[in-house]
Amino acid sequence: MRKKISKSGPILTALHTANKTIFTVDDVLKIIPMEKYAVYNLLSHLKKKGAIATIKPGKYTLLPPYVNKGPYIENFWIAGKELANNEDYFFSYYSAMDLHDMLIRPINVIYITVPKQLSERKISNFTFRFVYTKKENIWGIEDIWVTQSDKVRCSDPERTILDCLQRPSLCGGIIEIAGGIWKQKDKLSIEKMIEYVDRLGKDVVAKRLGYILETLNISRRVMIPFLRQYIPEKRKYYVLDPTRSTDKRFKNGWRLIANISAEEILAMTEE
Repeated sequence: MRKKISKSGPILTALHTANKTIFTVDDVLKIIPMEKYAVYNLLSHLKKKGAIATIKPGKYTLLPPYVNKGPYIENFWIAGKELANNEDYFFSYYSAMDLHDMLIRPINVIYITVPKQLSERKISNFTFRFVYTKKENIWGIEDIWVTQSDKVRCSDPERTILDCLQRPSLCGGIIEIAGGIWKQKDKLSIEKMIEYVDRLGKDVVAKRLGYILETLNISRRVMIPFLRQYIPEKRKYYVLDPTRSTDKRFKNGWRLIANISAEEILAMTEE
Protein backbone atom coordinates (compact mmCIF):
# COMPACT_ATOMS: atom_id res chain seq x y z
CA MET A 1 0.00 0.00 0.00
CA ARG A 2 1.42 3.41 -1.01
CA LYS A 3 2.07 5.72 1.92
CA LYS A 4 0.04 8.94 1.80
CA ILE A 5 2.27 11.99 1.38
CA SER A 6 1.45 14.92 3.63
CA LYS A 7 1.09 18.27 1.89
CA SER A 8 1.29 20.26 5.14
CA GLY A 9 5.10 20.50 5.21
CA PRO A 10 5.56 21.92 1.69
CA ILE A 11 2.63 24.29 2.15
CA LEU A 12 3.96 25.69 5.42
CA THR A 13 7.46 26.04 4.00
CA ALA A 14 6.18 27.74 0.86
CA LEU A 15 3.98 30.16 2.82
CA HIS A 16 6.88 31.15 5.03
CA THR A 17 9.28 31.52 2.08
CA ALA A 18 6.76 33.76 0.31
CA ASN A 19 6.35 35.82 3.49
CA LYS A 20 2.68 34.79 3.60
CA THR A 21 2.47 34.74 7.38
CA ILE A 22 -1.16 35.77 6.97
CA PHE A 23 -2.86 33.69 4.29
CA THR A 24 -6.17 32.51 2.82
CA VAL A 25 -7.43 29.30 1.23
CA ASP A 26 -6.74 30.79 -2.20
CA ASP A 27 -3.10 31.34 -1.21
CA VAL A 28 -2.80 27.64 -0.39
CA LEU A 29 -4.44 26.70 -3.71
CA LYS A 30 -1.81 28.70 -5.57
CA ILE A 31 0.94 26.65 -3.90
CA ILE A 32 -0.53 23.17 -4.33
CA PRO A 33 -3.60 22.77 -6.59
CA MET A 34 -6.19 20.62 -4.83
CA GLU A 35 -9.91 20.56 -4.10
CA LYS A 36 -11.13 23.32 -1.79
CA TYR A 37 -12.68 20.86 0.64
CA ALA A 38 -9.28 19.16 0.92
CA VAL A 39 -7.66 22.51 1.76
CA TYR A 40 -10.18 23.12 4.55
CA ASN A 41 -9.50 19.62 5.91
CA LEU A 42 -5.76 20.28 5.78
CA LEU A 43 -6.11 23.63 7.55
CA SER A 44 -8.28 22.02 10.22
CA HIS A 45 -5.53 19.44 10.75
CA LEU A 46 -2.86 22.16 11.00
CA LYS A 47 -4.93 24.07 13.54
CA LYS A 48 -5.19 20.98 15.73
CA LYS A 49 -1.41 20.55 15.51
CA GLY A 50 -0.87 24.17 16.56
CA ALA A 51 0.83 25.06 13.28
CA ILE A 52 -1.66 27.76 12.31
CA ALA A 53 -4.45 29.80 13.92
CA THR A 54 -7.55 31.56 12.62
CA ILE A 55 -7.35 35.32 13.06
CA LYS A 56 -10.74 35.99 11.45
CA PRO A 57 -13.07 34.07 9.10
CA GLY A 58 -11.15 33.16 5.96
CA LYS A 59 -7.73 34.31 7.21
CA TYR A 60 -5.06 32.32 9.01
CA THR A 61 -1.63 32.95 10.50
CA LEU A 62 1.43 30.75 10.85
CA LEU A 63 2.51 29.79 14.37
CA PRO A 64 5.77 28.37 15.81
CA PRO A 65 7.69 26.16 15.30
CA TYR A 66 7.06 26.58 11.58
CA VAL A 67 8.17 30.20 11.66
CA ASN A 68 10.86 29.88 14.29
CA LYS A 69 13.54 30.79 11.74
CA GLY A 70 11.73 33.92 10.64
CA PRO A 71 10.52 37.20 12.14
CA TYR A 72 7.95 35.65 14.44
CA ILE A 73 6.79 38.78 16.24
CA GLU A 74 6.25 40.53 12.91
CA ASN A 75 3.50 38.07 12.11
CA PHE A 76 1.52 39.48 14.99
CA TRP A 77 1.77 43.08 13.86
CA ILE A 78 0.22 41.95 10.59
CA ALA A 79 -2.31 39.79 12.41
CA GLY A 80 -3.27 42.77 14.57
CA LYS A 81 -3.82 44.89 11.48
CA GLU A 82 -6.09 42.20 10.06
CA LEU A 83 -8.00 41.86 13.32
CA ALA A 84 -8.55 45.61 13.56
CA ASN A 85 -10.04 45.57 10.05
CA ASN A 86 -10.26 49.37 10.02
CA GLU A 87 -8.23 51.93 8.08
CA ASP A 88 -8.06 54.19 11.14
CA TYR A 89 -6.46 51.61 13.46
CA PHE A 90 -3.04 52.17 15.00
CA PHE A 91 -0.76 50.26 17.37
CA SER A 92 -0.55 52.10 20.65
CA TYR A 93 0.68 52.10 24.27
CA TYR A 94 2.94 49.14 25.10
CA SER A 95 2.86 47.91 21.48
CA ALA A 96 3.89 51.30 20.10
CA MET A 97 6.71 51.46 22.64
CA ASP A 98 7.92 48.10 21.35
CA LEU A 99 7.77 49.20 17.70
CA HIS A 100 9.80 52.31 18.59
CA ASP A 101 12.45 50.31 20.48
CA MET A 102 11.50 51.82 23.83
CA LEU A 103 11.26 48.56 25.77
CA ILE A 104 13.69 46.16 27.38
CA ARG A 105 11.29 43.26 27.89
CA PRO A 106 9.44 41.44 25.09
CA ILE A 107 5.65 41.81 25.04
CA ASN A 108 2.82 39.36 24.59
CA VAL A 109 -0.08 41.80 24.86
CA ILE A 110 -0.70 43.81 21.70
CA TYR A 111 -2.61 47.10 22.07
CA ILE A 112 -4.44 48.47 19.04
CA THR A 113 -6.49 51.66 19.11
CA VAL A 114 -9.57 51.72 16.87
CA PRO A 115 -12.65 53.96 16.46
CA LYS A 116 -15.01 51.07 17.19
CA GLN A 117 -15.67 48.54 19.94
CA LEU A 118 -13.85 45.22 19.45
CA SER A 119 -13.49 42.25 21.77
CA GLU A 120 -10.14 40.94 22.97
CA ARG A 121 -8.66 38.11 20.90
CA LYS A 122 -5.98 35.54 21.70
CA ILE A 123 -3.69 33.88 19.16
CA SER A 124 -1.00 31.50 20.38
CA ASN A 125 0.67 33.22 23.36
CA PHE A 126 -0.41 36.68 22.26
CA THR A 127 -3.40 38.69 23.44
CA PHE A 128 -4.79 41.45 21.22
CA ARG A 129 -6.53 44.20 23.17
CA PHE A 130 -8.47 46.90 21.38
CA VAL A 131 -8.68 50.39 22.85
CA TYR A 132 -11.62 52.48 21.68
CA THR A 133 -11.14 56.12 20.73
CA LYS A 134 -13.11 58.76 18.83
CA LYS A 135 -11.99 59.53 15.29
CA GLU A 136 -10.97 63.06 16.22
CA ASN A 137 -8.40 61.60 18.62
CA ILE A 138 -6.57 59.80 15.81
CA TRP A 139 -3.52 61.97 15.12
CA GLY A 140 0.25 61.71 15.53
CA ILE A 141 0.33 58.48 13.51
CA GLU A 142 3.09 57.11 11.28
CA ASP A 143 3.70 53.98 9.17
CA ILE A 144 6.35 51.49 10.29
CA TRP A 145 7.78 48.62 8.26
CA VAL A 146 7.37 45.27 10.03
CA THR A 147 8.45 43.05 7.12
CA GLN A 148 10.12 43.75 3.80
CA SER A 149 6.72 44.26 2.21
CA ASP A 150 4.34 45.22 5.03
CA LYS A 151 3.75 48.44 6.99
CA VAL A 152 1.50 49.01 9.99
CA ARG A 153 0.09 52.20 11.51
CA CYS A 154 1.51 53.22 14.87
CA SER A 155 1.44 56.28 17.11
CA ASP A 156 4.70 58.18 16.63
CA PRO A 157 7.17 58.27 19.55
CA GLU A 158 5.98 61.60 20.94
CA ARG A 159 2.29 60.66 20.80
CA THR A 160 3.13 57.25 22.26
CA ILE A 161 4.77 58.85 25.30
CA LEU A 162 1.79 61.11 25.97
CA ASP A 163 -0.73 58.28 25.56
CA CYS A 164 1.26 56.12 27.97
CA LEU A 165 1.49 58.94 30.51
CA GLN A 166 -2.27 59.35 30.34
CA ARG A 167 -2.87 55.62 30.88
CA PRO A 168 0.20 54.07 32.57
CA SER A 169 -1.67 50.82 33.17
CA LEU A 170 -1.49 50.07 29.43
CA CYS A 171 2.29 50.27 29.25
CA GLY A 172 3.78 48.82 32.41
CA GLY A 173 3.77 51.93 34.59
CA ILE A 174 5.82 55.11 34.96
CA ILE A 175 9.20 53.37 35.31
CA GLU A 176 8.66 51.64 31.95
CA ILE A 177 7.68 54.94 30.32
CA ALA A 178 10.69 56.73 31.81
CA GLY A 179 12.91 53.96 30.45
CA GLY A 180 11.45 54.44 26.98
CA ILE A 181 11.99 58.18 27.12
CA TRP A 182 15.58 57.65 28.24
CA LYS A 183 16.29 55.16 25.41
CA GLN A 184 14.97 57.57 22.77
CA LYS A 185 15.95 60.89 24.37
CA ASP A 186 18.25 61.89 21.50
CA LYS A 187 15.62 61.19 18.83
CA LEU A 188 12.55 62.83 20.33
CA SER A 189 11.30 66.08 18.81
CA ILE A 190 10.87 68.72 21.52
CA GLU A 191 8.86 70.91 19.13
CA LYS A 192 6.47 68.06 18.40
CA MET A 193 6.22 67.17 22.08
CA ILE A 194 5.21 70.73 22.95
CA GLU A 195 2.66 70.78 20.13
CA TYR A 196 1.19 67.46 21.26
CA VAL A 197 0.99 68.39 24.95
CA ASP A 198 -0.81 71.57 23.98
CA ARG A 199 -3.17 69.70 21.66
CA LEU A 200 -3.94 67.01 24.23
CA GLY A 201 -4.47 69.59 26.97
CA LYS A 202 -4.27 67.12 29.87
CA ASP A 203 -2.80 68.46 33.14
CA VAL A 204 -2.00 64.98 34.38
CA VAL A 205 0.06 64.17 31.28
CA ALA A 206 2.01 67.44 31.46
CA LYS A 207 2.78 66.95 35.16
CA ARG A 208 3.94 63.34 34.78
CA LEU A 209 6.07 64.27 31.79
CA GLY A 210 7.58 67.21 33.66
CA TYR A 211 8.43 65.03 36.66
CA ILE A 212 10.20 62.48 34.44
CA LEU A 213 12.07 64.97 32.26
CA GLU A 214 13.22 66.98 35.26
CA THR A 215 14.41 63.81 37.00
CA LEU A 216 16.27 62.60 33.90
CA ASN A 217 17.65 66.10 33.25
CA ILE A 218 16.21 66.16 29.71
CA SER A 219 15.18 69.39 27.94
CA ARG A 220 15.13 71.41 31.14
CA ARG A 221 15.55 74.80 29.42
CA VAL A 222 12.67 74.34 26.96
CA MET A 223 10.18 71.73 28.10
CA ILE A 224 10.19 72.28 31.85
CA PRO A 225 9.10 75.96 31.76
CA PHE A 226 6.44 75.08 29.18
CA LEU A 227 5.09 72.19 31.26
CA ARG A 228 4.97 74.20 34.48
CA GLN A 229 2.03 76.21 33.16
CA TYR A 230 -0.04 73.07 33.71
CA ILE A 231 0.38 73.16 37.50
CA PRO A 232 -1.65 76.18 38.67
CA GLU A 233 -2.28 76.30 42.41
CA LYS A 234 -5.95 75.38 42.41
CA ARG A 235 -5.72 72.32 40.18
CA LYS A 236 -6.11 68.87 41.72
CA TYR A 237 -3.29 66.53 42.64
CA TYR A 238 -2.81 63.43 40.47
CA VAL A 239 -1.08 60.16 41.36
CA LEU A 240 2.21 59.82 39.52
CA ASP A 241 1.81 56.09 38.93
CA PRO A 242 -1.74 54.75 39.45
CA THR A 243 -0.47 51.19 38.97
CA ARG A 244 1.39 51.41 42.30
CA SER A 245 0.52 51.88 45.94
CA THR A 246 0.56 55.42 47.33
CA ASP A 247 1.81 54.36 50.77
CA LYS A 248 5.13 56.08 50.02
CA ARG A 249 5.06 59.66 48.79
CA PHE A 250 7.98 61.83 47.74
CA LYS A 251 8.21 65.61 47.62
CA ASN A 252 8.11 67.24 44.20
CA GLY A 253 7.27 70.54 42.55
CA TRP A 254 4.66 69.16 40.15
CA ARG A 255 1.69 68.89 42.51
CA LEU A 256 1.75 65.13 42.06
CA ILE A 257 1.20 62.37 44.57
CA ALA A 258 4.65 61.05 43.75
CA ASN A 259 4.72 57.38 44.70
CA ILE A 260 7.98 56.79 42.80
CA SER A 261 11.17 58.50 43.88
CA ALA A 262 13.56 60.32 41.56
CA GLU A 263 16.25 57.86 42.66
CA GLU A 264 14.17 54.91 41.45
CA ILE A 265 13.72 56.49 38.03
CA LEU A 266 17.41 57.35 37.79
CA ALA A 267 18.37 53.78 38.73
CA MET A 268 16.54 52.60 35.61
CA THR A 269 19.04 54.52 33.42
CA GLU A 270 21.90 52.48 34.83
CA GLU A 271 20.48 49.11 33.72
